[in-house]
Amino acid sequence: GGFNQIDHDEQSDLSQELRISTTGDGAINWSAGVYYYKGESEQGESLGVTQAGEVKRNPFVRNNSLEEIENIAAFGGVYWAISDRWDTSFELRYAEDEITLTNYANDDAALFVAEYNETFKSVTPRLTATFAATDDINIYGNISKGTKPGAFNSSVPDDINGNPDESFRDVDEEEVLSYELGTKMSLMDQRVSLSLAGYYMDVEDQQLTVVIEVPGGGGTTSLLQNAGKTEIYGVELETNVMITENLTGGFSYAYTHAEIKERISQDEADLQGSDGSFEQNQALGNVAGRDVPRVPDHMLSLFGRYEHSLSSWGAWYVGGDYTFESAKYAQEHNLIENGDRNLVGARAGLLVGNWDFSIWGKNVLDDDTPVDVIRYIDRRSGGLPPFPQNGPRPSSSPRGFGLTLPRGRQIGATMNYRF
Repeated sequence: GGFNQIDHDEQSDLSQELRISTTGDGAINWSAGVYYYKGESEQGESLGVTQAGEVKRNPFVRNNSLEEIENIAAFGGVYWAISDRWDTSFELRYAEDEITLTNYANDDAALFVAEYNETFKSVTPRLTATFAATDDINIYGNISKGTKPGAFNSSVPDDINGNPDESFRDVDEEEVLSYELGTKMSLMDQRVSLSLAGYYMDVEDQQLTVVIEVPGGGGTTSLLQNAGKTEIYGVELETNVMITENLTGGFSYAYTHAEIKERISQDEADLQGSDGSFEQNQALGNVAGRDVPRVPDHMLSLFGRYEHSLSSWGAWYVGGDYTFESAKYAQEHNLIENGDRNLVGARAGLLVGNWDFSIWGKNVLDDDTPVDVIRYIDRRSGGLPPFPQNGPRPSSSPRGFGLTLPRGRQIGATMNYRF
């Protein structure tokens, strides 16, 4: 019953973009534009639902909040066809994101508590070059910078005096410098298409979630924090093949290495029994070398389809697909993962004019590997004992985990009409 609740949230968004571009036959073209976005997200009262079905105010949510985001951006690009085989482009975007968070007391009066405001400015360029090695093979490369604006945490833990610890409030902007090199090709008289790419991403201040106890004890919430440095690199391969006139297939594969390079985590230090001193927090809270949460190392998919005509009035077909996703960790501690997922699907049908009649199965082998793992603080059995050898334990909160189960086997039928 700890996860059952009724929330009242409202969100509104407005965006506008004006763009102008040239379409001339010359070697150089350009584009320019402006963009505006305004969004409001209001988190209202959170009502808990007990196992007995009783609805009551959630004592673990101290504040309602209103988050306002205003983004103003200007962008442009220059595109240069250097020769029949070489193309280059340079694009640039300037953006300002103003974030305002207003907290209100969690009661019917909705009393003002505090307001936080920050404007994040960014300049993000992208340089791209494309080379047509042959009429069927293109090679490309690009270098780009991207940002994710900072934010504020609406709920933060209390300090030793029982007041909100404002050191947890601000979240810095996340920045990434990305490099990509790849090729796209068409082979065997265009019966085979293939894409292959490799990339490297250097991330500064990646925004990761950590779990805390909210004021009042016994409840759990997530807040954002910045990891110092993160390194991500990988390869992606995708192909589609016309094996015969009736049989088509293909596969895709992605390998991703995502590693935390620099981060001292207070949550990790608590789990390791730190006595709260700076020295022990630094020694026990270092999670450098751990995998980034919720990023699988390997992803693979296969598909095939056979279609055969039935004289002049239609055709029948059968097909199948298989997807694989390797295990991913739930949090930066790398102590629990969801396991490898293997999903198999199948479909058979008839095409008659504009009609498509099919029967299908999803997850036909009924794989029950969890889709995700949610971590939380579970005090149903009390707290954790202190570590006598290290002094009192700063965090006496036992961790719990909830598994998000997948849909089981599904069998169904579909009728489509295309017009």
